[in-house]
Amino acid sequence: MANFNSNTAYDLSLFAPAVTGGAPAQKPVSAPLKPEIVKEKPKTKKELQLQKRRRHQKMFKVFTVIAVLLFCGGLKLQSEVQISKLANELAQETVLLETAQSERVRLSTKIETEYSFAKVQDYIKENGMQKTQSHQRFDFNALRTDKVTNYLGMPVQ
Repeated sequence: MANFNSNTAYDLSLFAPAVTGGAPAQKPVSAPLKPEIVKEKPKTKKELQLQKRRRHQKMFKVFTVIAVLLFCGGLKLQSEVQISKLANELAQETVLLETAQSERVRLSTKIETEYSFAKVQDYIKENGMQKTQSHQRFDFNALRTDKVTNYLGMPVQ
């Protein structure tokens, strides 16, 4: 290891406070001075009116912004209420729809079982029904005008 102890001399006078020709003259110590109150320059009537108008304009802007924010908040609240009501109605209608669909399935199944082709054929045979003949048919034309030619056994003109 290196030895840091050496006999080098330092000039410590460089670190001493500098002396400038003697002690400065001291001022007599007096009581602390009170701060001077400076009065504001009196404003003219025109300046006061202008200041009042600006204050009113700022208040109007603030109240307008508050009113707009309240209006927007009310609209948001109202829309949330409407969405909630519509969601409840949708849920009720969905339940009704599901009920109607299940009823439709039940009735269609019942119709298919009761009116199957084989059952209809059996019913026709049991009751002695026959297919219609060509002379038994009557073709109805709704566009053709009908006339009464015989009423209660008497000809009508």
